[in-house]
Amino acid sequence: MPEKLKIYFLGTGGSTPFSGRKYPCIALRYLNYLILFDIGEGCQFSLIKNKIHPLRHDTVILITHYHADHTSGLVGLLHTYNLMGMTHNVTIIGPTGLHNFISHVMSAFLIDNFYFPLKLIEIDPGGIVNASIRVFDTEKFCVEAYPTKHSAISLGYVFRERGFYRLDPIKLEKLGIPYKLRKKLSKGEIVKIGGAIIKPEDVARDFYPGKKIVYTGDTLPTERTVFVAKDADLLIHDSTFLDEKLSIERFHSSLSGAIYVAEKAGVKRLALVHISGRYNIDEVKSEISKIDTSIKILVPGDESTLTL
Repeated sequence: MPEKLKIYFLGTGGSTPFSGRKYPCIALRYLNYLILFDIGEGCQFSLIKNKIHPLRHDTVILITHYHADHTSGLVGLLHTYNLMGMTHNVTIIGPTGLHNFISHVMSAFLIDNFYFPLKLIEIDPGGIVNASIRVFDTEKFCVEAYPTKHSAISLGYVFRERGFYRLDPIKLEKLGIPYKLRKKLSKGEIVKIGGAIIKPEDVARDFYPGKKIVYTGDTLPTERTVFVAKDADLLIHDSTFLDEKLSIERFHSSLSGAIYVAEKAGVKRLALVHISGRYNIDEVKSEISKIDTSIKILVPGDESTLTL
């Protein structure tokens, strides 16, 4: 059966807090993992409010770039982990400069050491030759990074749940396939029994492709995002401005730019985040209503959730 996948929009505001929206942070809880897309100020309070206890999970923090609104919650969360005796793994992934950034954080906030298992993975966006690169891998899911286009070195991220075959018990029994080989078949592997080669599709009832979620961080609309977001279940896209000219000047996306990417990629849902404090949500929704699109568009508020 597919695993439960829940997304928490903890912070959906733009670079300033004047809209009353919190700084960027999207949490994804999956199995025993807590995955954070950016980590704005106050995110750990929102985690606790949503009954997500970060000390009970392996944490993966995906930083798109090092502007303060996307990283200002990191120190507090790491400090809490240190004080509370965190024992689970913590992985921080970010673009070029991550090691230097963490070193400065430790120096500025008088942190002598981290007392939990910490791994830093620094990715050079310019070194990504293909559309994306795999940066975190488990049996059930992987995370990929890809270059975006902002005023600072930046990355976007793809959460990709691994697909699996649902096997037909009647076919399994008929072919005499032992239990130890059934897991391999469900994962898409070919097995041998005697001289016979059994493919997953030979004994499958159907195939579950796995969920795909794409988070852009701050960026102009790009063809790279279109490519990596193809057929995604959810695209979480920068939608800072309603004004196209202003979005280009500031290296952000406009509402129409985000919808363009979503339509071209054929995503199932589009969530608009990082909305500038100069707009109220009714104003944004009014502009959405004027656009002819078949894409399901969400304008999530802080603390809202989505289950896929």
